Amino acid sequence: MEDDLLKLVKACFDNDVYTGLNDKIVDEFCDKNNLTQDQFYDIFAKHIALEFAKGEMSYSDGDVAMNDLASFAEINITPLALEIYLLFDAGEYHRSSDPAGTIPWQKYTLPNIMHILLEEGLLP
Repeated sequence: MEDDLLKLVKACFDNDVYTGLNDKIVDEFCDKNNLTQDQFYDIFAKHIALEFAKGEMSYSDGDVAMNDLASFAEINITPLALEIYLLFDAGEYHRSSDPAGTIPWQKYTLPNIMHILLEEGLLP
């Protein structure tokens, strides 16, 4: 499943914005791995979060992948996948209350992603 998941993530970067995930490739992935779409959303989001937390994926790549997932899933996105998407979204912009030099994804995304991964049992 890992290799297939990596191909889906790669599709998010190889195509135009928010068109990497589509019905055909997600359905094929789900059929091959005996998953529902809801299970796929969570597996995909947790994979992005974990790769980002380990430093294997940049914030910007994780943000692109999560934007692609949210665009594909629309209102059907699962609560966990939505939470991870919103955390990446939170790292996209500076807030007027942040001191100069604040890097939004370091302040808002990474610590909260780490917390989710701990809760999910994906980090020691």
